[in-house]
Amino acid sequence: MNKATALQAETSESAPDIGTLPFELGEDIGQRGAIGLVVLDVDSTLEQEYRAILPLDGVSLYVSRIAMGNKVTKETLRAMEGDITTSAAQIHPGRKLDVLAFACTSGTVAIGEARVFERLRKARPGISCTSPMTAGVAGLKRLGCESVALITPYTADITAMMGGFIEDHGISVTTAATFDNTNDAEVARISRSSIREAILSQGAGACDAVFVSCSSLHVLPVIEECEAELSKPVLASNQAMAWHSMRLAGIDDALPGFGRLLMH
Repeated sequence: MNKATALQAETSESAPDIGTLPFELGEDIGQRGAIGLVVLDVDSTLEQEYRAILPLDGVSLYVSRIAMGNKVTKETLRAMEGDITTSAAQIHPGRKLDVLAFACTSGTVAIGEARVFERLRKARPGISCTSPMTAGVAGLKRLGCESVALITPYTADITAMMGGFIEDHGISVTTAATFDNTNDAEVARISRSSIREAILSQGAGACDAVFVSCSSLHVLPVIEECEAELSKPVLASNQAMAWHSMRLAGIDDALPGFGRLLMH
């Protein structure tokens, strides 16, 4: 008997009997709603904010990444289109999802909202779809806002494109301002105080609300304090998309602590 055979025999003799345990199946982890997200490969903010908003029993969140790189230009945004279906298809294959979101605000506008949703539905036919910009417009309308101050981190041409999308949906953009940074990794590090001051300065004018565009900007911690100072709603990409995802999935919970929108 060689060493390997001897060791196997010794292990077999000393191993305990392995019993079979009874079990029953309970409710699915996402029985209230299952949400899928296609997130940029460089985004370090969205998942953190989404999970802060949605720690709800029975609501599950599944994420796939899509390549874009750190530089945000119309060209890099549009280049993602061909990978949207593949990235969406990688989200828990075979599992039923209630909502599928493309988690790039500027990318949705650069590619075109209809084209983005068409690409998502190639992976998940018939599914409800959203994006941060889709959700932002829906949220503004839900709150009865007819005008908005727009804040972005993008270049002026992309910012103008975002403003045009909002106005095409019947909401007036009274003012627009940008941090003017094309490096997405740096955008994620823009300080809370910088974001807060931008919201307060832009929101002080004649507008019904403020919308802060970009899933990389860490806006969530300052929304409520800015709303209190301005006495008007503040919406942001991740917050709005979390709200819209829930509502599309039929989840109507009011979630205090994240701004007025999450209470509607």
